[in-house]
Amino acid sequence: MELRRRRIIWTVCIGIPVLTVILYLYMAADAKPEREAVIPAVTPLVSAQPIADAAPDWSPPSEPFDPDTAEPLVLWKKDHSSIYVQNSHLNYSSDGVDERVLYTWEHSLPTQAWVSGNALLIGTQLIDSSSEQEGHRGAWISVQTQPTPAVTELDNIYFGPQQVLAITAANEPSLFLVMARNGISNFSEYIVAPSHKEWIPNNSPRTFTPDPKEPGSDNQLRYFKNEHTFHLPGGPDVYTFSDEYSSLLYIQPYLFVWRFTDYSLIDVKQMLSSEGQTSRLVGRFNNEAGDEAISILNESFAYMPYEPRLWEGEWQDLNSYAFTRITPEQIEVIAYKEDAPFDTNIPTYSHFPTTEGRLTAVKGTLAEYDVQGVTKYISLYDLVNTKDTSASHLWSSPLKDFVVKKEERPAYIPPYFSYEIPEWSYQDYNTNDSIPQELLNEIGEVRIEGDYGYAKVFRKYGSQWFALYDRYFYEYTDGQLHELGELPITVKVMIGEAAGGLGAMDFVRWRDAWFIADTEGSRVIKLNDKLEVEAEFAVHNPYQLTADGDQLHIASVAGQLTVDSQFKLLNTKQLPFESTANKKKAMFEGFMPQQLYVDTTSGLTWYYLGGFLYQYDAKKQRSRSLYTGYTVNMRAHVKIIPYKDEMVVLLDHRLERFDRQGNWLSTLAYPRSTPDGIYDTTTQGESTLIVDESSELYYLVQGYRILAIDLARNEVNTVFRQNYADIGSLIRHGNSIYFLLYGDLLDIYNQRTQQFPNEMPYTEIVKIDMPTQTISRSVVDGYYSTFDMEGNAGDEPSFVLTSYN
Repeated sequence: MELRRRRIIWTVCIGIPVLTVILYLYMAADAKPEREAVIPAVTPLVSAQPIADAAPDWSPPSEPFDPDTAEPLVLWKKDHSSIYVQNSHLNYSSDGVDERVLYTWEHSLPTQAWVSGNALLIGTQLIDSSSEQEGHRGAWISVQTQPTPAVTELDNIYFGPQQVLAITAANEPSLFLVMARNGISNFSEYIVAPSHKEWIPNNSPRTFTPDPKEPGSDNQLRYFKNEHTFHLPGGPDVYTFSDEYSSLLYIQPYLFVWRFTDYSLIDVKQMLSSEGQTSRLVGRFNNEAGDEAISILNESFAYMPYEPRLWEGEWQDLNSYAFTRITPEQIEVIAYKEDAPFDTNIPTYSHFPTTEGRLTAVKGTLAEYDVQGVTKYISLYDLVNTKDTSASHLWSSPLKDFVVKKEERPAYIPPYFSYEIPEWSYQDYNTNDSIPQELLNEIGEVRIEGDYGYAKVFRKYGSQWFALYDRYFYEYTDGQLHELGELPITVKVMIGEAAGGLGAMDFVRWRDAWFIADTEGSRVIKLNDKLEVEAEFAVHNPYQLTADGDQLHIASVAGQLTVDSQFKLLNTKQLPFESTANKKKAMFEGFMPQQLYVDTTSGLTWYYLGGFLYQYDAKKQRSRSLYTGYTVNMRAHVKIIPYKDEMVVLLDHRLERFDRQGNWLSTLAYPRSTPDGIYDTTTQGESTLIVDESSELYYLVQGYRILAIDLARNEVNTVFRQNYADIGSLIRHGNSIYFLLYGDLLDIYNQRTQQFPNEMPYTEIVKIDMPTQTISRSVVDGYYSTFDMEGNAGDEPSFVLTSYN
């Protein structure tokens, strides 16, 4: 009885205060304005990291929602501030006082939000993922809540929330990594950074494949692990994170994103770039095995072995694979090989003593010295990239006796000229019959061409077709394409705006075997049905095979050779001329300078078109053609030049010599160097030629070097070579050759686009003394596109330098 009485007393004592509190809260809630109505709870999002300072009774939504919701849907909440969606508006509220609309949706479409700390990423699906309608599928905004709410509308992009595979967030700095489906099985990644409307792409090579799941099926926000920050004094901030796939590098404010594997970033060092105005970020890495590597973080991302000296003192990053340091006594260089495998890319250290002069100034990549009262220079580009030269050839002097002109850049007019020749047209395919479109379609699906075009040969025997694409050999019978295998032949590549294969020019089925004109390999090979080599026959540039009973006729630039099935040589003769009496004559308007030569002595007109040298006798109305091949650099030009009682056909990698009657004499090869100034690094002087009759030398610009072709000795020597430099056109004055030189090919682009307006540009004029082949250099401040020379041939010239506006 006493126990029951005590329970009643305790119930009354506790229950009355509780009821009082409940009644008070009910009356207070009923008295509040409607806009602060209690918001229904949403499905909680399980994340690896909580929202910073979030309200304990709230979680952000994890499912798509309709922005035209009548009930307010809170996306972010902190203390007494919140951002919520209601009636197609994104609203901000703080203590019920500061309330405003941040963003308005024009249409009611599925929308998804991801919240990380004080940042939100919100995407709206404009076009459903199941629709085939074209257009941008997503409209996206980012919201930064601190210190005051700010909305950034992101650039239009091809995906919406339904194409999202995963979103990963970091709190420091505040950003999101969006992985989205791109096509049927591919994917792309982008960083969304606060206050930036650009989607920052991750362009690093793919080293992983995301989990095989449907886009939009997993909307859980993930968080990066192992976050590290490298604050650089006066420079950018470098951040690294990791997820289940790899590590991620992010540089702010450069907005550079890159994934990397196998290593961890342990240090970052700033180095001046070659422009002298910007800095390169060099990262130092290690792995679990204790190996160390470096990489240029904001320029390229290729691991190179760690060199401890680079972390000692102030170094300059010249070009991502060479580093320099200037001291009063010397210039030091640590160089790597460009694009070399990591294991073999051992850095080399060298130094250039400068004690013969006193260092007075450093202007970007140009070091200035006082050498016994005379000003001299050393260009870092010259020092690092000039090959096979003496140290004295590296010193330069101020240019004397010059004037400067400024002009508007003239429009480029191709130097074509016209000449009447037997009517000629370019042949699309190397074939002996009209090719069925079905065959082209079938092989086009197997050998897809983009920026590269295969070397193609089609041959029809009876009802069967055979096709050779580079080394790939096919048979096409009864509408079916079959790959027979790969042929053991040489394929080379010519490079221009696109690239094209150069391979075998002909093949024939004869004597139960395949005979292949391996043109670029200068041989004819005999293959069995397993495509194995049974025999071969050396012949220069074979391009046509003709089976005639027991004999095989081989047409080459050297003439016609006749062999039996075992390659026993039976006969050799010059290729015959063919009559042009019944051929129409037409003006061909696309000849380049030195691509046609009229020899009044022999009566032959020599010209080059489409890989063939033509020898045309207009008086006798006859002509013949010989396949000489193409230049490797499509921007180079074939030249036909008389030499004594010979004619020389000059390509950019080989020359052919003929007598004046058109008969082949010999060949001389000078393969292009590595590295090579080709395609978009083609030098402005590419293929220019100076002929020195007295010494019988041809000076030819080939990529990054100048060759001296000695016709008397039939040999080639390199007179000048400077990798990654722009060599201008050669100009002769007396017994010397002059040309403009820019130490870095990027100088041309930078000056034309004004990318580095504060850069201190300079131009070099290089002189080659032809009798001794010695090199001397002069330097002038500024960037000049062309130059002329004035004065007598026996005197030092004065220069007229032209700068284009």
